[in-house]
Amino acid sequence: MFGRPKHHTGSGGTFRATDVPLALLQDLRQFPIPITISGTNNVTFTIKGTTRPVVLWTEDDIIEMKKDVLYTWNATSNPILNSDGEETTDTDSVLGVWYMYVYM
Repeated sequence: MFGRPKHHTGSGGTFRATDVPLALLQDLRQFPIPITISGTNNVTFTIKGTTRPVVLWTEDDIIEMKKDVLYTWNATSNPILNSDGEETTDTDSVLGVWYMYVYM
């Protein structure tokens, strides 16, 4: 089962881990997740499931998200991590690299 940890042995030892479904890895490698970014200070990130279904892995199943999901970055103050990995805030939403996580 994909989402149920089992013991895997490798050169570093034996550890509990889940298997990553090959179908998910193949999809992510061939088709990046379609995301659009718009706006200046109130930046809106849109995961475009209507453009192409986004493959998601939920414990024991792979599902396809077929709708758009929107998130707007606040123009006032947003928690971010600085280059040392410590929490700070950003107000202009134009700094560096953005990592986006989908919560289901």
